[in-house]
Formats: sequence, structure tokens, C-alpha cells
Amino acid sequence: ALGHMVIVYDTASVAAAAWSTALWVGGVAIVATALIVAVLVGLMRRIATPLDTLSTAMGALAVGRLDTPLSGLKRDDEIGDMARAVQVFKDNALRLRQAEHESARLEEERARADAANHAKGEFLANMSHELRTPLNGVLTMAQLMAKSDLCPEQRAKLDVILLSGQDLLHDDRVRQAYLGL
Repeated sequence: ALGHMVIVYDTASVAAAAWSTALWVGGVAIVATALIVAVLVGLMRRIATPLDTLSTAMGALAVGRLDTPLSGLKRDDEIGDMARAVQVFKDNALRLRQAEHESARLEEERARADAANHAKGEFLANMSHELRTPLNGVLTMAQLMAKSDLCPEQRAKLDVILLSGQDLLHDDRVRQAYLGL
């Protein structure tokens, strides 16, 4: 044996050192936990809350509530990019809704115009009939008068009546105007 060593220790000093180390480790753990909580709260405020708000707005837009306001549009990060993309979706949905309203309005106007055109056609057809029926009677009487003895002046006037009446009855342009074609 080269030597002999005696180790003497004081249990109170070992316990104090253990408590000191435990307190130091506990303090570091508490500070680390506080820092982690602070970082998580910061991340939640910076990322999770805006994402949740954006998600809620997207759900509202998806069911047609196009007056939903969007936040985060001015952010210069991925959340801002997503908010701007959702804004494009919202703008397109608004344009589509306006186009659908305009299309419905135009369809109503077209239906009214068709109804008015149909009514005009019926009116002209009825007027054509109402004009042609008495015109046939006038022409028939004029033809009967043409068979009688007339002076040249009367004959000339009667010929004008007969020619004009025949032109009215047989003129395609007049007939088309009467029928609304």
C-alpha cells in the first residue's frame, strides 16, 4: 500500500450542497418553463390566433357570407399570403354573385322583351286581320262598281281604289309589317 486516505465529510454540508443544486436546477427549470410559455404565447398571438381568425373567415365565405372581413392582409409572411389569397377568392365570389344577379336581371328583361314582342306580334296579326277583312269588303264593292257605267273621272278614281287595295292585300312588305315579321 502506498498510502492511506481518510475522507471525512459533513452530512450537513452535503445536504446543503444538494439543496443548493436542487434550488439552482429548479430555478433554471422555472425560468426555462417561463421562457417556453412566453415563446408559446407569442407564437400563439403571432401565428395560431391569426390562422384561427383566417380559418373562421374562410368558413364564413364558404357558406356565402361574402361580407366577412379579412384580417392579416398587410402581413409580410405566409399568413399574409394566405389572407391575400382568401381575399382573391372573396373578390371572385363577389364578382360571381354580381354576375349571377346581372344574369338573372338580364334574363328577366329578356323574358319581358319576349313577352312584349309576342304581344306586339299578336296585336299586329289582329290588326292585319281587322284591316284585311273590311278591305276585302271595300274591294268587292269596288269591283261591283267597276261593272257599272261610270264616267271617266269616276272610273279613274275607282281604279286607284282597286289598285291600292290589291297592292295592300298582296304586298309582302305590308303583310310582314302587319304580322310583325
